[in-house]
Amino acid sequence: MNSKSQNFFLSIFAFLLCFLFCEFATRIYTFVVGKGFLERKDAFTSSFFTTYEQPPPKIEKNQGVFTWGERVKTEKEPDEFRVICLGGSTTACKTATFPYSKVLEDSLKLRFPNKKIRVLNAGADAYSTAQTLVNFALRVIDFQPDLITVYHNINDNTARNFGDFLLPDYSNKYLDDFFLAYEHRTGFFGNLLGLSRFLQLVDWRLQLLFQNKQKTQVANLEKGQKIFRRNIESILAVARQNGISVVLGTMAFRDGESGSFKAYNDEIRACGKANNVLVADVSLELSGKKKYFIDEVHFSDEGVKAIGNIFVPIIFNELRLKEN
Repeated sequence: MNSKSQNFFLSIFAFLLCFLFCEFATRIYTFVVGKGFLERKDAFTSSFFTTYEQPPPKIEKNQGVFTWGERVKTEKEPDEFRVICLGGSTTACKTATFPYSKVLEDSLKLRFPNKKIRVLNAGADAYSTAQTLVNFALRVIDFQPDLITVYHNINDNTARNFGDFLLPDYSNKYLDDFFLAYEHRTGFFGNLLGLSRFLQLVDWRLQLLFQNKQKTQVANLEKGQKIFRRNIESILAVARQNGISVVLGTMAFRDGESGSFKAYNDEIRACGKANNVLVADVSLELSGKKKYFIDEVHFSDEGVKAIGNIFVPIIFNELRLKEN
């Protein structure tokens, strides 16, 4: 073997060794953060929608494990009042050190010291009203909430940014590679990404870098509002049929409420009025107040406290009515 061939094979070997090291290091990292070493833990697919994580709560025998590790049995204890918060990452509140569901629970316990109050967080990254509707109707409802809060806007709103058409189940968005779990992608590169955790990490970072370059299908605004309103009313119908109270929340935006964000919030306000449902106008109270945000919509700790304090008196009055 001549020196050129030898150098070539040594280069290939060095490349493969480097790749294997990166792959092993990435898998160690994903194992440490709870995503598994050989297979991605909690990768989830359903016939209704596909996403990259199992929807909260994770079911373990007769218990549910909610977004912040809250564990409850499906059956409530005597005299227990149970609230479940539904929404996307702005409800999950992983950008803060605690969620607003915790603020609700602590405040309600102070107001009702003789009653068992449980507030559970079922928020999940990237969830829209489509995911929440299915999750609530088929899974969350099994945990017998007395009241749910629903906090949505941006994930439904941005469904107009993917593909050429807005589809009623938002599959134009959630079957896009940015949201689709690596295990479910097809083609040569899809299969390659399914095998390599290191390449998944590289791909994820590149998508985060370029995701804002998506074109906006502003022509679909009216259709988007119609789907959004329909999903909210479907959630209300399921809740009403099962005797569950609902508090809707308008979504706050760091730079102020305007454009399509306002249009979607107006749908929430109109929906609440038309269906005689309570609305916590979070946007009216917090939009434009930058101290409450770490980005366009996600809250700082101060913002988490602020949204919790907006929901508290509304839920307090609802609980007091139920007691009478």
